[in-house]
Amino acid sequence: DVSVGVPILDPNYGYVFGVLMLYRIGNKPGRRPNQNWKEISKKDAIVNLIQQGGKAAYWSMHLQEALESWGKLRAASEDKETRLELTVSQPGKTHDASGHEEGDKTIVERFSHFFWKYIKKFRGQKATPPGPHTWQFSLWSFLGTYIGVFIITSINNRIREIDYRDHYIFILINSMGAVAGMLFSAPTSPLVQPRNVVGGHLIASVTALAMDYLGPSHLDLLDQWIIAPMAPAIAIFIMSKLGLIHPPACACAVIYMMGLPEIKNVGWLYVVCPTLFDCFLLITAAVLINNLSKDRSYPLYW
Repeated sequence: DVSVGVPILDPNYGYVFGVLMLYRIGNKPGRRPNQNWKEISKKDAIVNLIQQGGKAAYWSMHLQEALESWGKLRAASEDKETRLELTVSQPGKTHDASGHEEGDKTIVERFSHFFWKYIKKFRGQKATPPGPHTWQFSLWSFLGTYIGVFIITSINNRIREIDYRDHYIFILINSMGAVAGMLFSAPTSPLVQPRNVVGGHLIASVTALAMDYLGPSHLDLLDQWIIAPMAPAIAIFIMSKLGLIHPPACACAVIYMMGLPEIKNVGWLYVVCPTLFDCFLLITAAVLINNLSKDRSYPLYW
């Protein structure tokens, strides 16, 4: 007979919260399921109905849990002979759990409340840490990371023979090791999709070169050790605002800000080569290698 299992997804995190099972009730003699039930189930109206049913089931489960929690709270209140008071907040005023306005507290009391709440966060959220991956997953991660970085080091070994200004051309920067590791160990992470890798490095490298003009080598407005941390900080701010977060790109900014003379020698070429050129090589390797595995798929989106 025909039955349908509808996954109930958490609207905030996307994980499966439960499964809503739909069964046929009753089995009348002589009646069979429609032979075109597969095609019918793909219609927009049916799909929308199933999705709405999943959402309704999700919220009904939450409401049921909330009702149980409310019942326990009410029972505890009756046992302790406590009285629940409804407090009406006035604009600009907040209340604590006892109903008193926070404005009535002294500065010491408010700081003490904040401090101990802050310290309690150090204990963690009691979440379950992820377990080890399979041998197959680990080997694919090893193979992809090695090949990706090997391509860069091989080209870098040859291209260093090309003179440019006072030094030479190079394409190997340390941050690409972290990029390769993330591309092949967490290919489904939003942080390592192509737009994040390219966009994050573009923002970080341009920010680093712009901030470098404030240092001793140009305008000499600030010391190098002051503007060096400003570059990754500004870069991650822009990345966050544009939805292009890619943490290893911050290392790209620091490498230039605190770089050796041969790194500063390339100037604005640093944005194209090595930064964006390395991103192109690693993304190409990630697409070709990750998709060889039946359990991997990269990218999620471009």
